[in-house]
Amino acid sequence: MKNSQCIFWLPFFLSVGLSTSALAEEVKKNPYSNESQVAIVQTGGNTISDSYSLKQVSAYVVGQNTFKGSGDFLQSRSEDLTTGVSSETAFRWDAGLRYERSVSERWSAFVGYLLESDKYAGFMQRHNTDLGGKYAIIKSANFNLVSEAGYRYIQQNNTDGTQPYSNNGRLYLEAIYQLNASNSAKLWFEYLPNFTTSAAWKANSEASISSAISSIFSLKVAYLTNINNEPVAGKKKTDTTLTTALVAKF
Repeated sequence: MKNSQCIFWLPFFLSVGLSTSALAEEVKKNPYSNESQVAIVQTGGNTISDSYSLKQVSAYVVGQNTFKGSGDFLQSRSEDLTTGVSSETAFRWDAGLRYERSVSERWSAFVGYLLESDKYAGFMQRHNTDLGGKYAIIKSANFNLVSEAGYRYIQQNNTDGTQPYSNNGRLYLEAIYQLNASNSAKLWFEYLPNFTTSAAWKANSEASISSAISSIFSLKVAYLTNINNEPVAGKKKTDTTLTTALVAKF
């Protein structure tokens, strides 16, 4: 009787075991990844200022295909209590989509679109369309070095009413170094030579350090530099942003 009971329950235990194994494998190969970043700075006294920064990067991987979505937002305001004058000092945002197709362990091709806005830099919309290739130069447990090269078409709606466009190249290099189990450093550089107007090249770079405070959350300090060698009339060539943010990865 006991043997017959064991035989009766055997399929149940096998199905539970297989289901648990399949679930563990599914969790292990979760196709989704997400990184959210938020920074809020408020000051008081003679001048009150508020600064808000939000950033989001999500990806979905299925087979050799990767779909990515990103968004970034920054706003700063200040108010002089002596005069009662309130003013906005920064307002910019961007949103992008990208598709990557892996063709080998190290090579992949991509196509993407990025919409930007920064009225204090002189443009209400900047449409960027990308096409290119990606190569993993170094892939190791502690250090990764990735390069990208391709073409970018830019169409811009400026605050002065002009609507310039340009054909550009794009060179990108990204290095990530895992200092230890909790701390990592990242540096990326992007150069956009302008084939339509050679003097109107652009360059962007960011250096950052992240320190994990849990399995999900970390603190990040980043310094971003944006250079436009031929900006909208009356605007400076270089913008910089120093951010200290809380980051969640899952």
